[in-house]
Amino acid sequence: MDPIIRQVDSLVHEMTFTIMAEEVEEQTLSELKTLRKKATIPGFRKGKAPINVLRARYGKDVEEDVRLEVTNRKFQKLMEKESYRILGGGAIKSYKPQENGNLEVVVEFQVEPEIELKKIDQLRVTKEIHSVDEEDLGRVLENMRERHAVIEQVETGAEPNHFVMADFQELDAGGTPIIGRKFEDRHFALGSGLFGELFEEQVKGVKKDDVRNVEVVYPDNEKPGTDKREYYQVTVKRVENKILPDLDDEFATSMGDYQNLDQLKTAVRLQLENELANRGEEQVLENLIDEVIKSNPFDVPPLMVDYYMDTWYEDIKKEAKEKLDENELKERNRPFAIRNIKWYLIRNKLVEKENIEVTDANIKGYIKDIAQKSKVAFTEVEKYYTDPGRSEKLKDQMLEKLVLDRLLRTAKVKEVRGWKGKSNLIETA
Repeated sequence: MDPIIRQVDSLVHEMTFTIMAEEVEEQTLSELKTLRKKATIPGFRKGKAPINVLRARYGKDVEEDVRLEVTNRKFQKLMEKESYRILGGGAIKSYKPQENGNLEVVVEFQVEPEIELKKIDQLRVTKEIHSVDEEDLGRVLENMRERHAVIEQVETGAEPNHFVMADFQELDAGGTPIIGRKFEDRHFALGSGLFGELFEEQVKGVKKDDVRNVEVVYPDNEKPGTDKREYYQVTVKRVENKILPDLDDEFATSMGDYQNLDQLKTAVRLQLENELANRGEEQVLENLIDEVIKSNPFDVPPLMVDYYMDTWYEDIKKEAKEKLDENELKERNRPFAIRNIKWYLIRNKLVEKENIEVTDANIKGYIKDIAQKSKVAFTEVEKYYTDPGRSEKLKDQMLEKLVLDRLLRTAKVKEVRGWKGKSNLIETA
């Protein structure tokens, strides 16, 4: 009857088996003898302490380590006789002592999912076709003006559209500062309505070094229909005005090799059209991935999800500038992890099924394309990808492209024309 394997769910199993008391005792005794050679026990010369004294002092810890080692060794040996494609090792769930001194052990293990590609052809996906209108063009040009604005100090007092830099010290209703509630270097635009109309009226006309006590009123989300009130002492550090350049030929020539404003507008429109076209192509591929996942359902092992989330979290933690809530972040992004793992497994299955591979010709073509677009010599780009890490990453990216190209060849793509909610479905495939 040893071992017994029970399926917990589609990808999680439990193996129950027995560890002999003699095996644990034999190895425990061996470990204690090894320990005696280097252990220092008061009242005994080094290496001469009796085994029973060592067992009394160290036996519990040694036996736990031995039990774990014996369990893992036997689990691995038993698994060699099974056909499961196990992920990682097993997790010990319980030890149950038997009357004869033996231990009944339960080890949980997870297995790779069996993926059967049921539908990979004739997948239906949507492609959005965006048109650039005057409003889009105007927004980009306005952003360009904002980036090249001139900031000047204002001495006459803050007016609407001026920017104020100030420290905020929160006060209680009686006007006493609340310890730990000081917010320094807060930047706000007068007239933006960020803190409400009452606040705007109270800070109108402030100058550098002015100090004003203000009241902020905002809706109480916990009690609909009522307001909350907060009180602050505002210390003004500076008042600024942003002066935007005129949108004219002179501005256009300052932006690059343009002779007039019309040329700048034409260049911006073309850039926008290219970006939107690229975004549309990227969206098609994302939709295609979602569709192939939906058409080929299977469960993902929790172990794979946990490993993915741990690796992902460590990466973002390195870039984070503030403390992160690990549990909240992982829970919120868990669906994203499951989606990516499913795609990875489906992709690999399709590669195996249809013998898709990246050839030297694929790599050379890709490098040639990069060299032409970046206007860098082919040999320089090729040299860059001789690094093993970059080379493997490149092959993986190209493999993904080949798989997506394969799926796209038979997909049914519907183009959605329009902008800002207006659309007209047009069948193109």
